[in-house]
Amino acid sequence: MAAPFEGSEDLDYFRALERHFIARRGAPLQLSPDDFRIARGWRADGVPLDVAIEAIDETIDARETREDDPARRLAYYNRPVRAAWRRRAELAAPAAAAPKPAAFDPTAALDRLQAAVPAAHAGLAAEVAALKQDSVDDEALESRLAAIDRRLLEAAAVRLDDAARAAIDDRLDAVIRRLRGRVEAEQLERTRARLLDDAVRRHFDLPLLSLFSPDARPISD
Repeated sequence: MAAPFEGSEDLDYFRALERHFIARRGAPLQLSPDDFRIARGWRADGVPLDVAIEAIDETIDARETREDDPARRLAYYNRPVRAAWRRRAELAAPAAAAPKPAAFDPTAALDRLQAAVPAAHAGLAAEVAALKQDSVDDEALESRLAAIDRRLLEAAAVRLDDAARAAIDDRLDAVIRRLRGRVEAEQLERTRARLLDDAVRRHFDLPLLSLFSPDARPISD
C-alpha cells in the first residue's frame, strides 16, 4: 500500500493541515486514512494550504454561530474547500498576466506572530522574534514555533480564574461523558487535553504560532 504522502513537501502540507485542524477542532481521534485521502486529493489538485485552512475556519465559525456540534473529519470540509479554491481560481483568471505574488517571507510571518502574542506573554513573544536569527528551514522553524506555542498555552492556562476554569471543565466533562465507552481511556485523556488547549486559546484569544496560521498572514490575504 502506498504511503499517504511520499514527498517531503506533501508531508509538510498534511502536517500543517493536521495541526491547524486539531487546534481548531480538538478532534477526539487521530486523523483517519480517509482524512489522508481527502488532504492528498486537495494537494494533488493544487489547492493551496492557505485556501484549505481559510475554508475550514470559515466553515467551523459558521457552524459554531449556530451552536452545532463541529464536524470532526476533513471529509465534511471537502466541498467548502474545493468551492473556495474554485472561487480563488476564477478571480485569478482575468489577471493571468499580473505579476506573481511575492514569495513566502518567514521573517514577515514571524513579525506578525510576535505582534499577535499578548503582552502578558512578552517573554514568549521575544522568543518568536529570536527565531528570525536562526538559519533553519521552514520545517525546523515550524517545529520550534510549535514548542513555543505549547508553552504559551500552558502559561495561559495557569492564568484562568476559578470561574473560567470551572466553566471550561464543565464543558469538557460533558464531551468526555459522551465519548466514554466508545473511546479508550488513554485516548479520552488526549482528547480532553486537546479540547482544553482549544478552550484556553479561545478564552484568551491566543494566536496559533505556526507559519501556516491565519495570524501569520498579512491582513489583506
